[in-house]
Amino acid sequence: MRITFPVFQELLQYELFASERYRRYLSVVLVRSLADHQEGLNSAFDHLIRKSDALTSYDHSIAVLMSETDQNDALCAVDRFHSLLKNQFDVRFAVATYPSDEASVEGLLATAEKRLQKAQNHHNGHVIYQD
Repeated sequence: MRITFPVFQELLQYELFASERYRRYLSVVLVRSLADHQEGLNSAFDHLIRKSDALTSYDHSIAVLMSETDQNDALCAVDRFHSLLKNQFDVRFAVATYPSDEASVEGLLATAEKRLQKAQNHHNGHVIYQD
């Protein structure tokens, strides 16, 4: 489901409250094309995410909210995304997960953004999920 960034932030806050209350995981995945193909990547991603995931544009990236998804499951999704996109786009991914990484909207997004910056500079890997 593609939504605006303000709605994404509200949904992320809601999912964080629910994850805390029910002791569930929550992951945020950031995706960025290294070349100037972000529009094509946006279109491709509409067909890749689960119906329960939320998708938005975020700071020249795509942000995916994956509720009830721990880091390992988020990494499996990233591997699937990468295998489907690698012939069309040079993409990098970052994953931040509640509760292991951060416990706030701002913290999760900042952690994911910091990791995405690392991933962009990392030539041998396509995903960063730990600091």
